[in-house]
Amino acid sequence: MAILSQPTQGVSSLFSMRKDSLTNPLPSNCKPVNTKVNISSLSTHLVKSPFLKIEMLSCPFFLLESRAITQYIAYVHSPRGTQLLNLQSHETMAILTMCMEIEAHQFDPPASKLTWEQVIKPLYGLETDHTVVKENEANLEKVLNVYEKRLQESRFLACNSFTLVDLHHLPNIQYLLGTPTKRLFENRPKVHKWVDEITSREAWKMACDQEKSWFNKQRRN
Repeated sequence: MAILSQPTQGVSSLFSMRKDSLTNPLPSNCKPVNTKVNISSLSTHLVKSPFLKIEMLSCPFFLLESRAITQYIAYVHSPRGTQLLNLQSHETMAILTMCMEIEAHQFDPPASKLTWEQVIKPLYGLETDHTVVKENEANLEKVLNVYEKRLQESRFLACNSFTLVDLHHLPNIQYLLGTPTKRLFENRPKVHKWVDEITSREAWKMACDQEKSWFNKQRRN
């Protein structure tokens, strides 16, 4: 099975989240940058990325960083499918932004390290560093304890509807559910219920499906 990076899988799930995405795809001028090209072409893309990253989207302009890409897609195509930005008021916008910052700076660092150690490294024949796993599980537990309290107040992290905040958590969570770290999610009732709900969404299942995901279809074209 091909393993997509967490940012790529997150962007792919957003494209899948449009209700009519199978019969009426998003505009063709939004495509992932194909990194399986000759080195001169790849160099051209990297010149456009000041941080030498390749999570980019070719729209009417070049956009990099998965969270920026998902916000762009969610805003520009907000009339289609699930409403992910929750911009009804200044307050809801501020809470959404705050929660996205928490995901990026509190949840993602330990979760990404745990994914790297337990999922990615074994694929390349590298040994998991269990000291790193233990340290980052402790850090992740602190975040999940906060989430457990937060989820007593609302169905999802930012509000009572699914938003980009929840979507941004999905890639790491999906990988970690196949590791011993799964217990950290299962041991917290509210977190466990939230994880079950967001991972069972049809758009997410589609993003995880090698045949149906938007990203893999675009990559084959």
